[in-house]
Amino acid sequence: MITVRAMEEADLDFIVEVEAALFSEPWSRRLYVNELRGEDRCYFAATQDGEFAGWAGLAVLAGEAHIMTIATLPAFQRRGVGRLLLAALIEAATAFQCDRMLLEVAATNTAAQALYRSAHFAPVGVRRNYYASTGDDALVMVRTLSEEQ
Repeated sequence: MITVRAMEEADLDFIVEVEAALFSEPWSRRLYVNELRGEDRCYFAATQDGEFAGWAGLAVLAGEAHIMTIATLPAFQRRGVGRLLLAALIEAATAFQCDRMLLEVAATNTAAQALYRSAHFAPVGVRRNYYASTGDDALVMVRTLSEEQ
């Protein structure tokens, strides 16, 4: 069974180690520490039988929740980890009383885009050359937070 809990600084050694394998622009431990300590931030870790499966986080800026990161380790992909983490982020954004959520996702990452669409995110724009290391564009997606969704 997959469990989602608050991310802790003790998780960061592992996260930083695998981040480079998952992302073309990995975050540093220092950046994660600053994120975890922010009052307007919320980060989660997913585990299965004690094994780390993924993580996600959001920042609240001007009443909007921005998904900062969401990652599922390859061995746990297509098992619902991303969906559970995204649900935790949506719940946190609602608790922060945000009106909407937004994110950037690589224009080439169709699997992530499908996950976001299934959670009522819709594309609203493109950020050209968003990912400096690859030159890839990012699709901007938004979800309105309301009782109907």
